[in-house]
Amino acid sequence: MDLLQVTVVLLLVIDPFGNIPAVLAVLGRLDEGRWRRALLRELALAWCLLAAFAVAGEAILAHLGITPPALSVAGGVILFLISLRLIFASGAELFEDGYGDDPLLVPIATPLIAGPTALTTVVVFAGRGQVELPVLLGAVTLAVLACLPVLLAARHLERWLGRRGLMAVEKFTGLVLNLVAVNLMLEGLAAFLGLPPAAG
Repeated sequence: MDLLQVTVVLLLVIDPFGNIPAVLAVLGRLDEGRWRRALLRELALAWCLLAAFAVAGEAILAHLGITPPALSVAGGVILFLISLRLIFASGAELFEDGYGDDPLLVPIATPLIAGPTALTTVVVFAGRGQVELPVLLGAVTLAVLACLPVLLAARHLERWLGRRGLMAVEKFTGLVLNLVAVNLMLEGLAAFLGLPPAAG
């Protein structure tokens, strides 16, 4: 896979538009200057996590005895639970309690941006030798940078789409995320059982 293909896959996995309601719930009370600084910091931390998994994720998981299928199933389970909350409740409710006005690392850098699926994707790309490390790191950088204008414009998008518009986007994102979660679990189980991947 080339740089553009890997970048597009990572962007679909990270889903910056789907993260808007949760980001607003966590950082919505900040003024414009602190909002920008917080987003830049969290995106930088997310890049560090993704880059670390690209470089050493497979080795770390192997040392812990965690196989890629196990990581895939675990990531799918987590995403499945989150997707149910997005569909039947609100993504904002996931993060409106238990965090300060400007939380560090959690929940924006991880699990919203560098979440289980993104980390799993990076490890799979690196572990299977499908993507050379410089290309993978470049794709991670481009994907994270592409998230920046979307999240910086979150307040404007909220005003433009309105509460109902954001809720509609959120429910649709939950449905897509639900499908991604189930597919991720099935792929992990298929790899564990040694079954061929389903035809796409």
